[in-house]
Amino acid sequence: MYVGKNMKECKDSNNTKGLLFTERLTKLRLARGWTKKEISVRIGKSQQTVGKWENGTNAPKFKDLVKLVELFGVTSDYLLGLSDTPSKYAYPPFNDDKEEYVGEMFKQLDEGNQDATVSFIENRLDNQHISKEIREKDHRKQIVVGQGERPTKRVSIYARVDTQGFELSEVPVDCLDYPVPIPIHDIAFKVIGDFLQPSFFDDEVMFVMKDSILRTGDICIVQLNSQYHVMKVSQNRENGDFLLNSLNSNEAPITLSEKDDFSIFGKIVLM
Repeated sequence: MYVGKNMKECKDSNNTKGLLFTERLTKLRLARGWTKKEISVRIGKSQQTVGKWENGTNAPKFKDLVKLVELFGVTSDYLLGLSDTPSKYAYPPFNDDKEEYVGEMFKQLDEGNQDATVSFIENRLDNQHISKEIREKDHRKQIVVGQGERPTKRVSIYARVDTQGFELSEVPVDCLDYPVPIPIHDIAFKVIGDFLQPSFFDDEVMFVMKDSILRTGDICIVQLNSQYHVMKVSQNRENGDFLLNSLNSNEAPITLSEKDDFSIFGKIVLM
């Protein structure tokens, strides 16, 4: 390694390695958008010292070189111009073209990791799309609370409940301002349509407390045969069996047995 006075001598004799050090140090700093002062603060040296390293009039001592290596995440050989490999994984330390940067890393992955990377990117795109929709709706739904207006609180919606049941989402599918007070709950759903009337109306929010215990009179979120449903719990007076009743009175109640594939997600919290 060329450190200390040796680096200065190499620079003075137009040594290519010394020139590479000054160029790479400057380029690494600029790629991260740091000033010489910011570098000096990060490694505990003066701004003038960093300037001398970059113009080649001085060179870092070994302990300072170690700090630079750790700061930029590159090898000492790369920083000193002894190697063109910036790190042990050979990733470029900077690249203004992000597509090219990602593409080069992607090529180094095996097929399994490439598939996993594609799935991750697709998931991030889905989340980005949902987040954008929520932000746009938030902007449209902003409520300026004035005199005589009821204050609201932001509520995240994790499922839209319709006649087909619903699927839980890991990220919010909607967001709205709901008048306070809001009941204590674990998760909130939004009703779409009039199929739950008169218990719940179109666009009404259902607040759910996660609970696995059945109680007569509760309105529960039930997972039955791999689908979620909103049902009211009752009990057969003759044999004590629990019954699940649709909020739509036209449907017959379901008698639960040990053979049924069901679970209780939670119960609706009513004001």
